[in-house]
Amino acid sequence: MDRYLLVDSKTKKVVLPLPPLLPTILIKTITNTIFTQFHPPTITYFSAPVLCTVSAGLRSALVIDIGWHETVITPIYELRVIGGLVGAAGRTKRAGKILRKKTVEILENMLVEKGIEGKKLKENHVEELVQRVVWCEGYEVRKRERELRRKTDRSKSPTPGISLPGISASTKPTFSTAGPATMLIPLITTDSHKPLSINVPLSTLSLPVEHAFFEATTSSESLYGGGEPDQDELPLPQLLYSSLLACHIDVRAACLSRIVIVGGPSNIAGLKKRILDELRALIAENGGWNTVKAAQNTRARKKGASPIVVEGGGERPPPPPPKDSVPPPPPPPKFPDKPLKTFPPESVKEDVKEEYAEEHTNIFGSHDRIRRYKELEERENAKPIQPPGLIRGVKSLGTWAGGSVVAGARVKGICEVEREKFLSAVASGGMGLPSNML
Repeated sequence: MDRYLLVDSKTKKVVLPLPPLLPTILIKTITNTIFTQFHPPTITYFSAPVLCTVSAGLRSALVIDIGWHETVITPIYELRVIGGLVGAAGRTKRAGKILRKKTVEILENMLVEKGIEGKKLKENHVEELVQRVVWCEGYEVRKRERELRRKTDRSKSPTPGISLPGISASTKPTFSTAGPATMLIPLITTDSHKPLSINVPLSTLSLPVEHAFFEATTSSESLYGGGEPDQDELPLPQLLYSSLLACHIDVRAACLSRIVIVGGPSNIAGLKKRILDELRALIAENGGWNTVKAAQNTRARKKGASPIVVEGGGERPPPPPPKDSVPPPPPPPKFPDKPLKTFPPESVKEDVKEEYAEEHTNIFGSHDRIRRYKELEERENAKPIQPPGLIRGVKSLGTWAGGSVVAGARVKGICEVEREKFLSAVASGGMGLPSNML
């Protein structure tokens, strides 16, 4: 810092963004390293999801951080982390590491299909391919494939289509349909610097995202349409729905229309839209935020059956009565709804205004007329209200942009640690961190 940036770190305060699940011993180690190497006077700690919310221009949001080892979903309400919902309910290992693993499996299978066996791809090259050519397919296309998979018996002949590269269609069928469009991709192996160029269908490049984030299991059998549903690592849409279902109704209403998706893998083309579309389908499938229906559909997915779809988010229709029972009485007639109240005509408005003008001096007799006049003014100047339950994604500039904004505004963070107090506490055998961080 003092060699290349020519900045004196001894006079600069440090803003440190922290993930919600970072262990305390790591926070102590990082703090000790910064104080002993750069000698800043103080370190201010902020929560990383809160900084993502600030950089999006919001105060409340549901932050989905798709990282390398794990994906963490954190609800933020009025710039405060809802701590009880951070942990097992909003955490999964479906992240960038599994995405790269699935990409390596598919590309190596294609090399085997071309007759090139025993080749391993370079990790940094695969990571670049994930960032540049891997994409996410739309929800409607995958929905049709899921319906076709449920109707097809896996023990019988597979549905005609393009099988996974390197796998015989007669032994391990897949149900993804490859289009005619292909892309020439150079692959660099570990034992050679000369790239191997192969033609890869564009639909095949969407399979890693599908199997890493949306399939029922992340095992190798998921590449062939099989495998039992994973009960611990839920798909991202299901985990997102469970996190919203666990939120308080006020927090859920504030976060539903402010979903922020950040992280390196979130920049894959089509991933954000696919997550939001899957969430809308889950809400419609479970009939809204009904905990009982959500639990029934979860058990149905684990057993391999199709979930119960509730049309329009209403109640499930009653089961048909048995043949031997007496038929129930006919339902009562439905009366038409009352007509909506319309605004009073201009003549009524003028009469109210004239009466208010005549009696505005009479304090004891004009309260009702003043109230009626204010109601008319509020109706005329009413602002459009956002409909409840609107699912919307919001773009964020990231953690570092939010930290820059907060540091420039000189906002007080979670806690602030001074260098002298920290080093003296560590020397005496303590942690040196405030009690609200332990």
